[in-house]
Amino acid sequence: MILDAVSETRAHRAVIVGMPVKDTIKLVNDERLVSNTLDRELLWQVQTPQVFEASLIKEAYERAEKLGITATDDARLVERLGEKVKMINGSYENIKITTQEDLILGEAILSSRQRQ
Repeated sequence: MILDAVSETRAHRAVIVGMPVKDTIKLVNDERLVSNTLDRELLWQVQTPQVFEASLIKEAYERAEKLGITATDDARLVERLGEKVKMINGSYENIKITTQEDLILGEAILSSRQRQ
């Protein structure tokens, strides 16, 4: 995955990995009332790694700092510059460990790999 992402930066200045979402995604308002059901065919869950030309990511962070902007991932800062970001396939096993449940899932994935 890392090598593929780095290789893709030869053609694209910004490359991220991810996978199509499996779940139906609902957009809700402040009262948690559903306002829209998003088209799952167009939605991907973003993973790491995210790979950028050094000058591009540096510019993205400098601009964000100057404007007081924060983002949940580096690609969002690059998008704000008007740059295109290329998505390549990751793996459903490439999970983000944020919660206790994620840790349990990660341990299960590792255990499954060890049995194979």
